[in-house]
Amino acid sequence: MEQTPQSNAPRNLWLVAALLTGIAAALLVAFFLIVRGFDPQPGSPKGGSGGTTAAAKKLTREATLKLLDQRDRAVAHLENHEFEQAEALLLQIIAEVPNDPFGSRNLTICRELWLGVIDATREPARQAEMLSKAREALELLAKVEPNLHVLHVLDARISIRAGEIDHAAISLRRASELAPKSAAVWYDLYSLKPAAPGESPSAETVAALRKVYELEPDNLFVLKDLLPLLVQLKDSTFAETAEKAKETLQPFADIIKTHARVNVLDLLDVVAKAAREGNWSLATGRTMAIRNVMVSESARDDRYVKLDSLEYVLQDFGPAFYERAEMPVASGGEGIPVSFALAPQDQQPALPSGARDLAAIDLDLDGRIDGVTLHEDRIVAVMPFSPKNADEKVSLVNAAISGDYRGLLAVDLDDDVDAKLKDRPKDAAGCLLADPDLIVFGPSGLKLFENRVSKEGQREFIEKQVGDALDSLRDVVDVVPADLDLDGDLDFFTIAADGIRLWSNRSNWTFEEITSRSKLPPADFAPSAAVVCDWDKDTDLDILVSGILHVGVLENLRHGRFRWRELDESFIPLTRASTLLVEQLDDNGSWDVINAGSNGLGIVLTEITAGGVVSVKRTFKLTNEAAYKVVALDYNNDGFRDLMQLGHAETLLWTGARDGTFVAAEVGYPANPSWVAGHAVADFDRDGDEDLLVSGEDLVVWLSNNGGNANGWLDVSLLAQQIKPNEQNYSKRVNHAGIGSTIELKAASKHQSQVVTGPITHFGLGPQKKADVVRVIWTNGVPRNLIDPEPNLHVCEEQKLVGSCPYLYTWDGEQFVFVTDLLWNSPIGLKFAETVVAPWREWEYLKIDGSKLKPKHGEYLLNITEELWEAGYFDQVKLFAIDHPVGTDIYTNEKVGPASIAEHKLHTVRSPRIPVAAKDTHGRDVLEQVKARDGIYTKTYDRKLAQGLTTDHFLELDLGPWVVEGRGLSVEGQKTDKPSATNPANSSTLIPQPSIINLFLTGWIYPTSTSLNVQFSQNPDGPQPRPPALHAIDANGEWREVRPFMGFPGGKTKTIAIDISDVFAPGSTDHRLRIVTNMEFYWDAAFFTVNEAPVEVRQTELLLVRADLHDRGGISFREYDAGNGPEYFHHNRLVPGLHWPPMAGSFTRFGDVRELLTERDDKLLVLGCNDEMSLAFAEPSEPLPAGWVRDFVIYNVGWDKDSDMNTVYGESVEPLPFRDMTVYAHRDSEPRPPDDEYVRYLKKYQTRTQSRPRFWNEVRQRSVAD
Repeated sequence: MEQTPQSNAPRNLWLVAALLTGIAAALLVAFFLIVRGFDPQPGSPKGGSGGTTAAAKKLTREATLKLLDQRDRAVAHLENHEFEQAEALLLQIIAEVPNDPFGSRNLTICRELWLGVIDATREPARQAEMLSKAREALELLAKVEPNLHVLHVLDARISIRAGEIDHAAISLRRASELAPKSAAVWYDLYSLKPAAPGESPSAETVAALRKVYELEPDNLFVLKDLLPLLVQLKDSTFAETAEKAKETLQPFADIIKTHARVNVLDLLDVVAKAAREGNWSLATGRTMAIRNVMVSESARDDRYVKLDSLEYVLQDFGPAFYERAEMPVASGGEGIPVSFALAPQDQQPALPSGARDLAAIDLDLDGRIDGVTLHEDRIVAVMPFSPKNADEKVSLVNAAISGDYRGLLAVDLDDDVDAKLKDRPKDAAGCLLADPDLIVFGPSGLKLFENRVSKEGQREFIEKQVGDALDSLRDVVDVVPADLDLDGDLDFFTIAADGIRLWSNRSNWTFEEITSRSKLPPADFAPSAAVVCDWDKDTDLDILVSGILHVGVLENLRHGRFRWRELDESFIPLTRASTLLVEQLDDNGSWDVINAGSNGLGIVLTEITAGGVVSVKRTFKLTNEAAYKVVALDYNNDGFRDLMQLGHAETLLWTGARDGTFVAAEVGYPANPSWVAGHAVADFDRDGDEDLLVSGEDLVVWLSNNGGNANGWLDVSLLAQQIKPNEQNYSKRVNHAGIGSTIELKAASKHQSQVVTGPITHFGLGPQKKADVVRVIWTNGVPRNLIDPEPNLHVCEEQKLVGSCPYLYTWDGEQFVFVTDLLWNSPIGLKFAETVVAPWREWEYLKIDGSKLKPKHGEYLLNITEELWEAGYFDQVKLFAIDHPVGTDIYTNEKVGPASIAEHKLHTVRSPRIPVAAKDTHGRDVLEQVKARDGIYTKTYDRKLAQGLTTDHFLELDLGPWVVEGRGLSVEGQKTDKPSATNPANSSTLIPQPSIINLFLTGWIYPTSTSLNVQFSQNPDGPQPRPPALHAIDANGEWREVRPFMGFPGGKTKTIAIDISDVFAPGSTDHRLRIVTNMEFYWDAAFFTVNEAPVEVRQTELLLVRADLHDRGGISFREYDAGNGPEYFHHNRLVPGLHWPPMAGSFTRFGDVRELLTERDDKLLVLGCNDEMSLAFAEPSEPLPAGWVRDFVIYNVGWDKDSDMNTVYGESVEPLPFRDMTVYAHRDSEPRPPDDEYVRYLKKYQTRTQSRPRFWNEVRQRSVAD
């Protein structure tokens, strides 16, 4: 039942033919380039350049397997900075294959990096020893790669570690001679000898940076350095460079204006004009402003020029190794007899002939495959298409269509979830709750059809009015659905005669063109095919595009922006594609590309560096015959991807092997040259192997796979629905079927990875009957791991937040217990809407109940952890002991909101009073649930629309008549115990209008996210989140809003205090209140106080004795509440491993961090996921007075930033916030001034990074034994 992307050929051949006619000469040149670019199959794998093919003794199969295992483990340890383990393995490899550069180069890199983590001031002897060992490795490398620039780059880096700058310069000059087109080498030379402040850079430095710019003209990281340098030199090329920079900065201009309040394009005009007029003072000042706003946006571009030594790691042995090696059988030996047979006539689908394209998908969500065909004048659906149940009743759906349309897609565009299906049993059929809609396209343009059920109960396809912009499209070659702006719904991009255009889904059947936000290929690029995947492994979706002469990637810059990066000439074999597919064919962690077109069927195997730069590893062709269609499948379930090639003359099946190569399949197949109009792969008969549905000019037939299910298999169905025990809710965080997500699978030694293209993703398992682990990386970047998954897996989103804030645990005398989350009022980069950034307040005062914090050996111990996909920034932490009489409770004034409503004060409570009545939105009595803080939470909304967004709802409280404390008398005059915080009560004596009334509410919020807020803001017809407002009865007895924003408890359970002294009409005896919102709040308790006089307390600031930052190695086990309460986190039950993708930038190094927390000075302690900050505060020397108890208040100054796809600078921990900023990372368009003390802080503390390879290779390297 897997749906694969429908091919865009031959339906696009009419356009390709036109293009070919116009540029025949250019194509002739391209032909020779392409032929030159492909190797014949089966060539040797690409490794290092060295090695020898001299008569060396053959490696046995056992020796080969051992070396391949050592290779993989050595690279894994090296990329994880586990230098000792890597060194041991590399030395063993060098001993066996000394002439292969894999061992010596990677050993040199290992020791150079190891040298960098040794503190020379503390361990000078160890540093000298490692320096000597690094140079020994370099000598080994010089013997096998004497003429490669990498040798000299590593020589320079070792020399820099040793302080030998002049020698490093000599080495880099030699490297630049050997690799003059390496921007990274020139950047190393540029950055080697930076000019001192106030001095001019050397001629060599200037020349090197100019060369970098020449090679990387659109690189912001380079441009931010070049513009200030040129203006400093009053260089004649400055004005021209500034004008060219406008094109480079165009995709960033709107977002910079929103985030930093600077129009960078206008500034570039100003500096260019000033330079031409000789006003260098103005040009200099404005150029620095330009640089300042470019710094944060430029961080993603450093990977192209500022290479870590890991970028030079060899992933594989050289060709000579494979000439000596006795390789294992490439297919893995799981070959089984398989044939494709034309199903009997009575099992063939009742679809009419003459289909131009088709799709196989469950249109009516009944768990059975339906067939949809596009014809000249109509769309036809057969529901269900049941090839083995010929007598089953089927229904036909017809939708008339006028115009020339050649392509058909079936995807859900409107998120029309059918709540009635939520509780249906899940089986191999799938678990979707929203039906797919239809897109058709061709010479006449594009049409959208809503798939829905009529009032009469019949399925129908209704053409939608899509607006003038979409209506104006013509000559559409392809439509590719993807979440382009990463807000959780399916957008799409179109390829047509006028190029590429991007369309954002507004969630109401309108699509807004957002093409202008991006830098697209040149006008003459002539795109022919494209495919979506996370090309550079940074969690967002990129677009690989093939053109007539060139190939490139539309790199996702987030916020609905893309930037064109043309790939180098090694990718030329991917030009002129009719179909592009991405698969991981050789399991090296990088996406490989399959190209079908008029030049035949070609394969490009790639490799990816630790920084995310993709390069060609190897190319080869399977056939020179025209191949207008290709589809990937695993017809024999052996765990290796196979290819089905369709052309004019014949259909070919290619069997894939573990090394990414293919052989012609020995599979029975009923050839028919007309079967090229459309095709789909699905397990139609649900027997565990993939069948084919193929259409031609005169027929639509089903080809049954016979025998493929002898091997194991697993179907994975994704559903964007958050789950917790006994509850499922549609989240809207990702599109309904998870299209564009990545699924990884490990079964025994086999690792597979696929991009999700339809409701079912099929994996073959070979001889294994089940998988060991499955990891889903959703399109919002959130991973989901499933250990020992069951067959026919249906994966729903796990109900966990991407970001929430750091967690606080305290020692309660026996263990560390969860208290709450911190910094909830200080989010940075959070958006309320697409162009609205949330404000923040960086300080907070939070109560810690004394029962949860007890002394241990004279100290109070606290642990603050990061457990989500975010960064926490702490500038100051204080702890106060609050001593007060028994029978009195204390509360802070903390709540989410501005300082005006959260000004710090302590509320003392002796006589709390419960309301006389409490109701929810429908008038149901909820007083029992809110009369005491007991962990029983009330849910007052009816339906959850998305994570954090619900239908309108309110909690209504009736405070009753004002009374004075009656010393145990209730309203009815009944005798009661004296009221207390845990046993509030009302009394019987009426009083006049009181002067001070405070309402206390205990509750928690499950929030939306930045991306969801962006999605909501794009839909003018949909609801927008509204924080709690306070309503009361006015003098006319009507409800009115008295506090549009009353503040609210942030995150996990907290109690807030609200002054309601002035909300009731004078003289009124109707004291009802409503807390009204459509955000996802849950309330535990509500009480109020009347005219309470302050109670004496003793407040003592405690001394911070120790603060240590360290790696926990995992996160706390999360326990869901059985009712409506928040999760509870068990600090003593660690869930080990990496739980989130890495954030770029530098975190605080581990160790003693006390000095960072004692003063408010912008020297921040920065935590990432798995980090823990352990604090110890001294117990007060003065004992508690008799009859008193102790609670605590923690005071934090800091910020939190989640890594949501639409958070401002969310992909990086940087830029760092600071005290006086007016917008995130800037004060009046300026970053924080880098004074000497601040620079020393950065160099001393901000030195730790999160490893990209560790996360991306975690599943692939799982269970690899050392």
